[in-house]
Amino acid sequence: MGRLSLILAIIIIIGVMINVPQVSQTVSYANVGVNKLISEHVPKKVNEMALPPARGNMSAIGKFYPNGVTLPSNPEPAQMGIADFGIGPNGPCILTTTQFEGCVLINNLQSVTSTSQGTSQCVSFQLNVVLNYDNQGSQYALWVQDVAFYNTQTNQINFENNIWNFTSPGANVTAVSGNGSLYPSGSTKFYAYGPGSIQGNFITLSLPSKFYLLVNVSTNAYGQPVIYFWYNDGYGWINYDTVTVTNAFSSSNVYFLVDGYQYAGNGLYYDAELDMVGPGDLTCADIISSNVALNLAYWNGNNFQTVINAYNSGGDTGETSNNVRSGAYYYVYTGQMIAGLHAGSGTRHWLWQENGVSLLDINTGITNGYLVVYNSSLPYSLGVQYGLQVPFINGRAELTLLPMNYSVLAYTNAGELMGEAEVTGQYGQSVTTGVTQFSISLPTQLTIYQNTYTKIGVNVNAYGNVIFNVISPPGIYAYLNQNPLHVSGTGTDVLTISVGNVPPGTYQVILNATLFNGFYKIVPITVVVQSRLVTSIFSYKTVGNGVPQSPILNLTFPNGTSTTLSLNPYTVINVPPGTIYTVQSIIQQGNVRWATPNSSTGVINSEQTINLVYFNQYLVTFSFTVQGGTGYVDPTITFYSFGQRVNETPGTYWVDYGSTYSYPQTLEGSNSEERWISNSTNGQITFPQTVNVYYQNQYFIKLVSQVPIYALINGENESLSSGWYDQGTTIYAENVTYYPSPYERYVITSITPQSFEVNSYETVVVQSKVQFFVNVVSPIPVHASINGVNTNLTPSWIDQGTQITLQNYTFYEGKLERYVILSFFPASITLNSPTTFKVNAQKQFLVSINNVSTWYPAGSTLVLNASVPFYESATFKGNYTLSPGSQIVVNGPITENLVIGPNYLFILSLVSIAVIVVLTLVLIRRK
Repeated sequence: MGRLSLILAIIIIIGVMINVPQVSQTVSYANVGVNKLISEHVPKKVNEMALPPARGNMSAIGKFYPNGVTLPSNPEPAQMGIADFGIGPNGPCILTTTQFEGCVLINNLQSVTSTSQGTSQCVSFQLNVVLNYDNQGSQYALWVQDVAFYNTQTNQINFENNIWNFTSPGANVTAVSGNGSLYPSGSTKFYAYGPGSIQGNFITLSLPSKFYLLVNVSTNAYGQPVIYFWYNDGYGWINYDTVTVTNAFSSSNVYFLVDGYQYAGNGLYYDAELDMVGPGDLTCADIISSNVALNLAYWNGNNFQTVINAYNSGGDTGETSNNVRSGAYYYVYTGQMIAGLHAGSGTRHWLWQENGVSLLDINTGITNGYLVVYNSSLPYSLGVQYGLQVPFINGRAELTLLPMNYSVLAYTNAGELMGEAEVTGQYGQSVTTGVTQFSISLPTQLTIYQNTYTKIGVNVNAYGNVIFNVISPPGIYAYLNQNPLHVSGTGTDVLTISVGNVPPGTYQVILNATLFNGFYKIVPITVVVQSRLVTSIFSYKTVGNGVPQSPILNLTFPNGTSTTLSLNPYTVINVPPGTIYTVQSIIQQGNVRWATPNSSTGVINSEQTINLVYFNQYLVTFSFTVQGGTGYVDPTITFYSFGQRVNETPGTYWVDYGSTYSYPQTLEGSNSEERWISNSTNGQITFPQTVNVYYQNQYFIKLVSQVPIYALINGENESLSSGWYDQGTTIYAENVTYYPSPYERYVITSITPQSFEVNSYETVVVQSKVQFFVNVVSPIPVHASINGVNTNLTPSWIDQGTQITLQNYTFYEGKLERYVILSFFPASITLNSPTTFKVNAQKQFLVSINNVSTWYPAGSTLVLNASVPFYESATFKGNYTLSPGSQIVVNGPITENLVIGPNYLFILSLVSIAVIVVLTLVLIRRK
């Protein structure tokens, strides 16, 4: 089998090569093809051929097969060729795409087919795929056939298409619009079209010959699926038919479907197949001799890629072939996988599966272009000529190839080589690589001293294994640390050049770097050998973050030559006396740098040690903003640079990593009446930044007041006190009486100014007076002299220092009642504190006895005395009727008058006595 593969591959390579157009998307195929067809070709009607499908498995309809559908396995006759059923070594899978491409290479083919009309020497090459689309909640499947009819006797070729309905058993194709028509096949209708005399159709091929079949699908502005049919047999891509599914507005999930989990609605496969079978109407082609290669590829979004899992026969078409062995082959030069079809008894089996091929994922770095991929064992000159050309878009391509070593060349569409790579394909794996322009860079002028060596970096841009070969003169030895060097984009190797005891002079060392066979770079290196060396030590350390790259040491030798080295933290060099050294003093990355304050240049005349300290620094802009006012001075900012504290005016400076910084809290120019102040003046530098400190212009407002003052400050009610206020602040002082205690208060008499905006120093003067509460405890109104003015004294607030003198007077509530002041306290004061005046007054009533009126205190006791003869009787009458000698409590005005009359009792008693005496005398006389 291996020998046969090699023979076939060589034959195929020698065969006619037809370039695939570098087309970026489906739409461009359609537009170009249709326009060309309408403007240049008038199709001629031919008899379309029915290419019906095979019989489906009705019992499998609507079922889900988690382990995958059953692949066709019946013996010949069969649909021999190449197919993808969505089955891999790990089980079923699903592939959706908008394009399938079939490639047919005929080196030799002889066949005979028995038809209803006799014997034919024709075969058909059928690119058969299943179109899926969803519409109004239902899923539909159309079987799309792009077919080439090839006469094996005359080598004539012509093209035709068919569309059948796979949605359900016996389903018809109905609502489609294209160049063709609907035809019956038994009880089923299908669509077909065969173009007439258009470019590339009905032509005779010269063997060996290659042609392509292509179908793609998109949707139009109405969401209808649109199917494009193409062929290319050496005259460019011809879009001979464009078919629209007219009853499927607003369709979704429009793509060609390969599904290993289920069968289509008619029991056939969701597969993609390229078959060499009979020329239609369920015929079988008997193959007499054959040397045919087939390749089936799908559009992966970037390029056409050979199917990953390939079976050697299809299962959907009704046409078959007999005496065909379909086996797996590959192009020796390109590694592209193909199905080789030869005459002989054949069986159905796998051509390859994903565990037996390699997937190359190539990131090209250019948007659109093409790749040339070939076997790395080929010389570059042959690889460029015979390599596999792969057009791509979106900067990427993925290929299905035989696992081996490959050289990759990336070109623009204009043919400009933009990058290369060397990559090894692995069985069953996806290998990713980029491409870059292969280049080698290193110092090409060196000065080395006898019996010493030097190491230089070799920078390589490449993808793949770079093999070095060094040619050096006797006495000079050169080698690389890694050889070969595997590089993924960029890499570095170290070239060591050792000089023995050779005479001083100029020598040449040749470095040859090979990426792949025939593709190499040659770099000549001039080596100047000198004698007598001085040892010098260069050391450095960093403060802050470590340096991102080693400092560069530049050495200029006495003979005028120079070289550069990358310093390690401790580097020993041997140089001739008089060598001038310059160490990179600054390593900068944008706004970050590492800089040394140490002297970085000098002359080496003897052994010495040069110690350097690199400070990690950030570029910082110190600025400030002032709210208003004039007369201030820019602030002095304190920070650390090179480990030293520095004072600078605002500006941009390199500041040590982790340095603190500080601004003055107030700007110079501030005084007791005006100032510029900031509340945020300190910080730490940990990244490049702009530090801006905001200074507020303020004025001092002096408050002269005996009492606390409240004010509306910018509309907010607050206490007003002497202090600093922002410029522009509005202040309205409120006239609010202040009570230090319940019986003492301060009454504001004036505020100057009372309302103002802070735009300058201001003194607010508040005039106030002290008042004390004067309480009066008295049963009668109190008369007093207040500051010489007679007035009634009542409980009230009276100014401090007021002279108050109480007046003694008798208060009459009427003619019969009065109050007589007995005492009062205090009698006279100068008011300096809260005071209570107490008045003690006696209430008196007017008492009239026998028309003699006298004032008696209320509650006093009065005795009614009278001198009356014994023969008279007397009674006091008025408010009361009392006998003389009675007592009265004075509780109000009293009037009493003594009334005198005869004492009738006394007179009666006297008469009685007289009678008794008379009677007694009479009695005596009678005796």
